[in-house]
Amino acid sequence: MTDSFRRRRKSLRARFAVVDIRDVVERVGGEETEIVEITLRKQTSPQSLTVRLKIWQDRVGRIDIWNMQTDGEAAGWSCEGRLAGTAIGKPLTDALDEADVALRDGSPRSALEAIWSKLFLSGPVGLVSTPL
Repeated sequence: MTDSFRRRRKSLRARFAVVDIRDVVERVGGEETEIVEITLRKQTSPQSLTVRLKIWQDRVGRIDIWNMQTDGEAAGWSCEGRLAGTAIGKPLTDALDEADVALRDGSPRSALEAIWSKLFLSGPVGLVSTPL
């Protein structure tokens, strides 16, 4: 899964100043779980628009998108759920691009939900959206 993001790193770098893609191994109770962690930032400053995506090996994913406002408050959106089998790779990077455009245009949170609901399965383990 990490390879598909690494192949798209150049296209992501055209839109984000910081592109950090990592394979992480989480050890809990003697069991290892692989996690792909992707952090994208519009500028090198931590206060800029930040997108953090975590995907576990069983395709459970969580995305957090936030931005510091001029008054110092953080505005953000997050969701989690099981990613559809077709959501890995290009559809995921396309959704990141769409989210970037929506945030630049000042679109409401419902626009982000519309983008990400296409990738997360619906149902009891589907999309769970929470404002930050």
